[in-house]
Amino acid sequence: MQVGVTKELVNDALAISDAWSSELDLRDLIEAELRASGVLNLRVDVVAVGKAAREMASAARDVLTEHVQRQLVIVDEGPAISLDVDVEFVIGEHPRPGLGSLMAGERLVEFLEGSKNAECTIFLISGGASSLCALPQSPVDLDDLGELFAAVLESGADITTLNQLACGEFADRRGRDTSPCPDLALDRPHHGRQRRVGGALGGVGLDVRLHAAAS
Repeated sequence: MQVGVTKELVNDALAISDAWSSELDLRDLIEAELRASGVLNLRVDVVAVGKAAREMASAARDVLTEHVQRQLVIVDEGPAISLDVDVEFVIGEHPRPGLGSLMAGERLVEFLEGSKNAECTIFLISGGASSLCALPQSPVDLDDLGELFAAVLESGADITTLNQLACGEFADRRGRDTSPCPDLALDRPHHGRQRRVGGALGGVGLDVRLHAAAS
């Protein structure tokens, strides 16, 4: 059964969205996860990707203060500059990955392979990350991703379906059963011990990767 979109339904949806965002305290969420992971006193690099990347990176900086070494923030809009010399902004495209998204994926690899003054790297991921940061590996290219995203969006499928289709397409093209998703296909291993220290809450996830060698 189809239900027509009315002004009342739109207003209700906006009210629910506003209530969710006002009740979510990113600083408290991030601080709790970092405390549980035991990295509050470590030197850290921060990577934030998604439509809420600016807010997440700011919250992390507020919690970690001088322990933050570098920050890479990948977003979909706004100025790509910062008054802080250690914060770098890259603008990708959303909801369909474009050239900016590809540049963001390339810059992310360079960032992770760069200076390792930090003892760990914190990843802050929110909605939109799979479009904003794209690094497809041959034979998949950016046009392939764009066509896939456009077709899925036109069909009305949700983000879970989109990611499943993207991963399946990438695996088929590469001729193997398992492979990284094309939105962040890093063939280079991230050396060191990895610990997942948070799930997702309202589309916000947190991941910490330690540079130190596994014991």
